[in-house]
Amino acid sequence: RDTEGRHRLACIAGNDPCVNFVAYRDLLTPYQPDVIVQTLSSNDMNTDMAVKGGLERFQKDGSIKFPPPPWWEPVYALSYVSRIFFNALGYNELLLKTPFTRQQKEQLNKKAIELFTAYAAKAKANGAKLLVVLQPFQQEIYRKEFEYNFTAIVSQLKTIDNVYVYDLLPYYINEF
Repeated sequence: RDTEGRHRLACIAGNDPCVNFVAYRDLLTPYQPDVIVQTLSSNDMNTDMAVKGGLERFQKDGSIKFPPPPWWEPVYALSYVSRIFFNALGYNELLLKTPFTRQQKEQLNKKAIELFTAYAAKAKANGAKLLVVLQPFQQEIYRKEFEYNFTAIVSQLKTIDNVYVYDLLPYYINEF
């Protein structure tokens, strides 16, 4: 709220949830939003967190450290013939094997829980509520192996103080 008591809204769209949290933490807290709406989609888990990492990529000195890519990434990038070979071995265009193993899913879930625990604590310390909106999966657009099961994440999010979870899928099913 500003000095006259009006609600304020701070918004940065188009980034993954980790980038949004760091932007809120480092840049947007002076705007004192009452509510933070953060979406979470299969794409956030399958591309952003799986490829780029979670909060661990943001270093204390302000730099970003990404996980190392596979040694063969330059070959994949330069040769369409190599892409056929790597795809036959089970790698997708993000250079990940799909579907994820149980261990990989557990690691991704852990990164998401760490993110939202920090996000909720920072929001609460600044008097804001954190709304986490699960975006529905669109079968027509994405391949089935990219659908991410949020059940384990949602059950943990519901135990974190100051997190309010909204799943849009039931509304899409009932309305469309």
